[in-house]
Amino acid sequence: MKRFLLVFIYVLTTISMDAQNGTNDIVIEWMNVPGQTHDSYITVKWGIKSKSQITDIAIVQNGVSVKGINAVMNDGYDMRKTQVLKLSEGDNRIEIVVTSVNGTARSSRNIVLVSDNNNNNNNDDFGSYENIDSMIIAAYSGEEEAQYLLARSYLYGKNGLAIDLFESSLWFKKSAEHNYSQSQFEYSVALMEGRGIRKNKEAAIYWLKLSTENNCAEAQLKLGLCYEKGDGVPQNIEKAKELYRKCPLAEAKQRLSTLEKQKK
Repeated sequence: MKRFLLVFIYVLTTISMDAQNGTNDIVIEWMNVPGQTHDSYITVKWGIKSKSQITDIAIVQNGVSVKGINAVMNDGYDMRKTQVLKLSEGDNRIEIVVTSVNGTARSSRNIVLVSDNNNNNNNDDFGSYENIDSMIIAAYSGEEEAQYLLARSYLYGKNGLAIDLFESSLWFKKSAEHNYSQSQFEYSVALMEGRGIRKNKEAAIYWLKLSTENNCAEAQLKLGLCYEKGDGVPQNIEKAKELYRKCPLAEAKQRLSTLEKQKK
């Protein structure tokens, strides 16, 4: 009788765990989910490990499916995902639903948006876009200016978004790949400084040169300094002076004047 009861309890426990978590083939691991926040927009990140082929991934917010999940990269997980969410004031239930050939797994978190009466919109910067919603939609649609503005929003904590250096670098890279010169410069700085991503000086110089070719003044100054000091490139004072001459920034003219005086 005791053996029967133990088996019965084990079966009930197993059924309960399956109902809550789904298939054991899939593990969903949340990466950055605050219990509460003052930011109306947050970036939810999670990783997925699966023993079987994944066929679908969905994110559900307060019972409504959210479109536009952004696949990022493999990083110790079978998949790593991000999603920008606009929170409603009060409690928000966020659920991740992952389906594989062997079943479905679910995992959920609650996030409370706390209203901040002292908050103002003086730091809003939507560029040519009407608001943050239209800017985010445009960024996900591949518009390089929107991607650049979204990256800046993450970098400085503007437009209702919390500072997120990884997301900032990700969006600068997307915009840079569309030949947006300012994003090429910003992404090169992120690579050089390890701003939310791994340092990679060789890649940083590559993007810095592209930005310079696209007449970004900040890039011309930065690359000039690299050649002047031999930072990431062989030292070449003549190339540094050439870049300083092209650059309209006052600091570049000062550096050029200093180098010219040293020659004399």
